[in-house]
Amino acid sequence: MAQPLGVDAFHPLSGNQSNGNGLKGSDPCEPERIAMSISRALPFTLRRSEQEMTGSAYTSTKEQVDGLLRLGEETLSIQSRKARTIEEVGTVRMRTDREVDAVEEFTLPLSAIASVSLRRSWFRWPPGTYLHLTASDLQGFEPVAGPHGLHLSHPAELVVRVATRDVGAAREFVSELELALAERALRTAEGRGALPKGDGDPTAVD
Repeated sequence: MAQPLGVDAFHPLSGNQSNGNGLKGSDPCEPERIAMSISRALPFTLRRSEQEMTGSAYTSTKEQVDGLLRLGEETLSIQSRKARTIEEVGTVRMRTDREVDAVEEFTLPLSAIASVSLRRSWFRWPPGTYLHLTASDLQGFEPVAGPHGLHLSHPAELVVRVATRDVGAAREFVSELELALAERALRTAEGRGALPKGDGDPTAVD
């Protein structure tokens, strides 16, 4: 199970001030605490395949993307590694090639994400639990969805499969990301709604 996003940690003793427990605080019974931010991470898998028939030759390409979603304070990072198996079948021979790419990383600002959800699907293959990320800005999503990214089927949506063992962690990840998006939307709304005192305030008194 992944660590919670926020964890309280005790501040170590400074100088000769002590409460008897090796902890500093204004009250011996209330040690000072500082918040530690821990990055949330979630592994995922993306699979796709392609078949091509050319004359008497048949080519099958299967690609698997193993990745990691990492949630920061104002960003979502996506790390991925692609592995491909290419099978060619002709009239006189059969050939199989395997390729593994280097790890790639894409960083999205939270402003590029409109929503996130976790859904159980029986119609996708393979059936299972899928995490859905929807973009609020196609240009912001381009590094992930475009030709130099994960080659997504839809430029505004990232859909990745979550392993059964990671479903609990995925729920926590989605909750944390939803909270981060809501807090960012609130800060944006407050910034846009900021007005000088008495300007546009029906309760203001001259």
